[in-house]
Amino acid sequence: MPVKEQTFLLEVIMPSSDELSAKLAVMAEPSVTVKEIAGLFACSLTTAGKIKKAAISEKGGAVRFNARMVKTDAVFAVQGLDRLHEMGVLSETVRKMSGAER
Repeated sequence: MPVKEQTFLLEVIMPSSDELSAKLAVMAEPSVTVKEIAGLFACSLTTAGKIKKAAISEKGGAVRFNARMVKTDAVFAVQGLDRLHEMGVLSETVRKMSGAER
């Protein structure tokens, strides 16, 4: 039976610890691209572009001198999520999974 967590990023069937580690690495970055947003939230590039646009206009997430990037905190704020909370849950899950795999 698939494991289901309370956090948004883990709401689907539990991915491998490598996939979660990759998401955690992207979340740790100060800014992200549309492609990285699509990977984080498992959505299309079109939807990720809309999330980026909302993060810039509603939360002031523009990155100076780089129009392709948006601040990670603004992306999560637009989605109604706290990036640090999500990172904590993901890191705890990765830690538990890597301990279980050994």
